[in-house]
Amino acid sequence: MHDGSLTTLGEVVDYYDSGGSASPGLDSILRPIGFSVEDKCALVAFLRALSGHPQDGWTRS
Repeated sequence: MHDGSLTTLGEVVDYYDSGGSASPGLDSILRPIGFSVEDKCALVAFLRALSGHPQDGWTRS
């Protein structure tokens, strides 16, 4: 994620699936989702399939 703590889409999906981690900045709307392994794999595959171009002024890292 933005601070480098999560480096793969799978890790990001796991993070949000678990409801995030307690911190002062955590949005109160985040709750555990309960995805199955198949759901997580499908979501990661979908996200990898997205393509496009960076918005003006944005760069890829």
